Amino acid sequence: MARILRVAMALLLVTMGAALNPLPAFAQGSAMSSVSGTVTDSTGAVVPGADVTAKNNATGVVLNAVSGSNGAFTIPAVSSGTYTVTVRLMGFKTAVLNDVLVTVAGPANVRAKLEIGGIEETIIVAGSQEIIQTQATSVAQTLNSRQIGNLPVPGRAAFDIVS
Repeated sequence: MARILRVAMALLLVTMGAALNPLPAFAQGSAMSSVSGTVTDSTGAVVPGADVTAKNNATGVVLNAVSGSNGAFTIPAVSSGTYTVTVRLMGFKTAVLNDVLVTVAGPANVRAKLEIGGIEETIIVAGSQEIIQTQATSVAQTLNSRQIGNLPVPGRAAFDIVS
């Protein structure tokens, strides 16, 4: 009887330990975002079938997409950082958009304008892209460790920082 009680107690402890073990909550958030946009020609008409490449300037990771029949493209699952977006299509000059900022708070939205010419010719668009987020209704900001360290909170508990 004592042996059965010990086995039952051990099973209970293992079950309780497994139930109380904190597991990561994968559905609550993600460190990924996306790059989307529209490809048009010099007259403003949409350009389908353009090859779109987004290269992470820090890591060198290259992601690809093709513009659809409405000229729109989306590159999902993009980590935050600064990207160089390149748009190519035969019969048009290559468009390069530098310093496209992708944040966890929201996706980047770019508008690539292709001009008629050879694919060897390149148009470089310098400067930051969209300042106002038009794809999401949330407000967010990413803090670095120095900013978090300078927060005037009584303790360093995560809930104090969130509130």
